[in-house]
Amino acid sequence: MSTLARSVDAEYLLLGALAMDNKRIDAVADIVEPEDFYEPFFGHVFGCMVSEYSQGRAANPVTLRPI
Repeated sequence: MSTLARSVDAEYLLLGALAMDNKRIDAVADIVEPEDFYEPFFGHVFGCMVSEYSQGRAANPVTLRPI
């Protein structure tokens, strides 16, 4: 488990930043895993973002809406 601080607000901001700039997903995914999120739903969203991006698709609120 990561030693990151547990802050739902920080997790929310991280997901928003990644949605705005998908190029950062690889760098973050090297450090953070879905299980590291305090809020389980945010971990699920992060996992979906990583999956979409790794398949060459955009990871943004429109493309992630079905999750």
